[in-house]
Amino acid sequence: MPCSDDYRPYLRTWSGEFFAYVREKSKPGEPVFRPYHDTITCAADDCVTNTENGDAFIVGHRTDVYPAYAELPAKEETGLLVPGVHADHRPFLRTVAHDGTHEFALTYRNRAAGLAIWSLHIPAADQRPEMNYTTIDGRDWEATRRERRAVIVTLTVGPDEGPHWRGVIAHGWHERQPQG
Repeated sequence: MPCSDDYRPYLRTWSGEFFAYVREKSKPGEPVFRPYHDTITCAADDCVTNTENGDAFIVGHRTDVYPAYAELPAKEETGLLVPGVHADHRPFLRTVAHDGTHEFALTYRNRAAGLAIWSLHIPAADQRPEMNYTTIDGRDWEATRRERRAVIVTLTVGPDEGPHWRGVIAHGWHERQPQG
C-alpha cells in the first residue's frame, strides 16, 4: 500500500549509537554496557496492510553491529521493527528477531513532546519468571538536529511489587539520515 502520512517519519534510514547491558560482565551496582551501532531502514514499499485482520504497518529492517568488547567477540544481529495500528486504531510496535516476535502496546504518548512509551509483558512460564519490558522513545531535545531520537529500554524480572532484578538493558540514540 502507499505509505500514509503516519509512516512518513519512518521512511529512510535511522542510524545511531547504542549500549546494551551485559549481565555476565556486570556486578550489583556496577552495570556494564556494550556499545553497538543500530541501523533501521524503511522504504516506501515497506508499508503493508494485512487484508485478513486490517492491521496497517511499516516494516523497518534492523541491523545491530557489535564490535569486539571486553573479551566478547564481534557480532551482527538482524531483525525487524514494525510500528503500526490494528484495525481498531490501537497502535502497536512489533519486534521480530532470533528470539521470536513480540508486540509492545502503547502505554503513553505525548505528541507535543515527541514522546512514546511502549510496554511488553511476558508472563511467567515453565522455569522463566515474568518479565516486563518498557521502551521509552522520545525526541532528543539536546540534539542540534530535530530528527534525532533518544531511546531507553528497561526490564523488570519478576513481579513489579517484588522484582528479582530491574534496570536499563539498552540506551542510545539514532537519527534520520539524509537521502543519498
